[in-house]
Amino acid sequence: MKLKNALVALSVAAATSATAVVALPGGAAVAASSHLKVCASDNYTPTCYTRTSYDGNWHNDPCDLSCGVYDSTFGDDISSYKNNSPYWWKMYHDKSYKGYTLCVRPWGYDANMGDSTPSEDDISSVKRQGTSQPTGCDKVVG
Repeated sequence: MKLKNALVALSVAAATSATAVVALPGGAAVAASSHLKVCASDNYTPTCYTRTSYDGNWHNDPCDLSCGVYDSTFGDDISSYKNNSPYWWKMYHDKSYKGYTLCVRPWGYDANMGDSTPSEDDISSVKRQGTSQPTGCDKVVG
């Protein structure tokens, strides 16, 4: 009986330590860690931020010397990104979701935006979209 109780306790502990999921309308489930990760340098280093839904102004986020000697904010410094979600994201050249627009595919990534887009060090705002490709994309990436 003690062995059975121990196995039940282990099963409960394993079940409670699993990754949390969030239920969405329509019955879809997504891991709570769904996010867009953006970094100031190529290869996802050294200063990185994550967002789960939007940021209309990267210029109010602090940055270290990886953003440049004369630049203390993260605005216009994104050089690599990873979309760790089933959603499309729009990345905009200008604050408040304006200007040239990159649309990032679900689960898409780029370790060096300068190799594939005209937008390295130009992104000032980002916004999560739905699970279908959005309209208004100047370029689809990821």
